Amino acid sequence: MTPPRATPLDRRPPGPRGIPLLGSLPAYKRNPVAFFARLSAEYGDLSRFKLGPYPGYLVTHPDGVRHVVQVNDANYCRGRFYEKFKIFFGDGLLTLDGQDWRSHRQVAQPAFLRTVIAGSTRHVVAATNDLCDRWDAAAAVGEPVSLVPECMAVTLSSLSRTLFGMDVGDQRAEVLKAVDFGVATMFNRARLDEYLPGWLPTARSRGIARHRAVLHGVVERVRAEHEAEQATVDLVGLLEQATDPETGQPWSAREVLDELTTIFLAGQETTALALCWTLYAVACHPEVRERLQAEVDGLGGMDVTDPAVAFGRLPYTRMVLDESLRLHPPIWIYTRDAIGPDEILGYPIEAGASVIVSPYATHRRPDLWPDPERFDPDRFDPATRSARARFAYFPFGGGPRQCIGMHLALHELQVMLAMIVRRFDWALVDDAPVGVGEMVLSLRPLRDVAVRISRRAAVGGVPSAA
Repeated sequence: MTPPRATPLDRRPPGPRGIPLLGSLPAYKRNPVAFFARLSAEYGDLSRFKLGPYPGYLVTHPDGVRHVVQVNDANYCRGRFYEKFKIFFGDGLLTLDGQDWRSHRQVAQPAFLRTVIAGSTRHVVAATNDLCDRWDAAAAVGEPVSLVPECMAVTLSSLSRTLFGMDVGDQRAEVLKAVDFGVATMFNRARLDEYLPGWLPTARSRGIARHRAVLHGVVERVRAEHEAEQATVDLVGLLEQATDPETGQPWSAREVLDELTTIFLAGQETTALALCWTLYAVACHPEVRERLQAEVDGLGGMDVTDPAVAFGRLPYTRMVLDESLRLHPPIWIYTRDAIGPDEILGYPIEAGASVIVSPYATHRRPDLWPDPERFDPDRFDPATRSARARFAYFPFGGGPRQCIGMHLALHELQVMLAMIVRRFDWALVDDAPVGVGEMVLSLRPLRDVAVRISRRAAVGGVPSAA
C-alpha cells in the first residue's frame, strides 16, 4: 500500500488546532489512548499536534513507521518523554541512546538467544503450575480470581527464575506495589508536583524514594545470592563481566543495577499485561477457547511445555496471542525526538520535534485490518501473514531497537496459555467493557478483570493438568 505524498514539502500535516497555549494537552490528559486513536482516525497517515509548547507528530502508516524506527532511526533519539523513565530504570536499554545503548544491547543479547529461551521452559512451567494451583483452590470454593494481579504474579516468578536463577515471589506484594507506582510515575500527567525539584519532600518524591528502594533492594538481593553455575546463559553474570568497549573498564555497580532493573521490570510488566489481555479476550469468546483446547487436547499425552511443541505444534495458540497483541499491545506508544530535520511521507519534520508511532493506533486502521475492533485470530493464519505490510503490525516495536525480550515473551506466553487452557475453563464475572486510557506507560485495563474458574475433566484419558 503506497501512501499519498504531501506537496509542497513545506506544508504542515493536518491536525487539531487545540486551544491557545495548551494546544491539545487537555484532550491528551483526559485519555491519551483515545486522543491518539482519534488523531489516526481523523487525520490519517501523519498528523501534527501540540502539547503545550511542544510540537508532536503521530505516524500511523506502515511506511512512515518503518522510516522512523528502521530506515532513518539514526536521526531519532529517546528524547524528553524517556527522561522520566530514568527515575526507576536509570541508564539502561530503555533509556540509553547511541554507542552506550549499542554496547548494553550487545552484552545482554546472549541471554535472549533461542537456545536459552528453550532452556527457560522449566522456569515458565514452575511459575505457571503455581498459578494453576492457586486457581484450583479458587475453583474448589467458587471464588473468582483477578487477572491483573495473577498475571503479574506469574510473570514475576517466571522472569526472575529465568533471568536471575531465583524466584523473588516471596516479595511479590511489595514488588508489584512498587511496579504499579513506578509505571504511573514515569508517564507525564502534567501535574505541578512533576515539575518540582526531586529533593523537595513532596508525597510524590517520598513515594519515588520508597518504591525505588524496594526495586533496587530486590536486584541487589539477586546479585548477592547469585550462583556462578546456571542451567541457562546467566544475565547477572553477563552484566557483571561486561566492560566498556572504549576504555575496557568493567561496568560500574550502578550500570549493572540499572540494566538488571530495566530488563526485569520492563519484561515483567509487558508480559503480564499481554497474558491478561489474552485471557480476557478468550473469556469474551468461548469459541476461541474451545479451539485452543481442541488444539492442546489434540496433542494427546504430549507435553505442551516441551520446547519442540511450544515452538511448532501450537499454531492456533500463537494466532490467538498475535491477535491479542494486535488489539492490546502492552506498550501502546513509542516516542522519538528528531535530532535533525527530516521528511516523513512527504511532510517536513523539524529538529527537536517529538515523533510518535503507536501500535495501538496502527493496529486499528481499517484499511490495514478490516473490522479492526473485532477479535479474530484467523487474521494471523500463516498462509496469509506474508501479504501484510511489515509495519502494519509491530507490538514489540521494530528496527534496531525492537524489544530484546520479544522471543522470550512469546515463548512464555505460549507455554502459559497452553497450560491454562488444558487445565481450566474460565468466564468473566462482569462482561461490561473493560476500557483503556489511564495515563500510564503500559496498556492496563481501567478496571479489575475478574473471572470464575472451573477445572476441566480429563480429555481422552489425558489428565487436564499440564
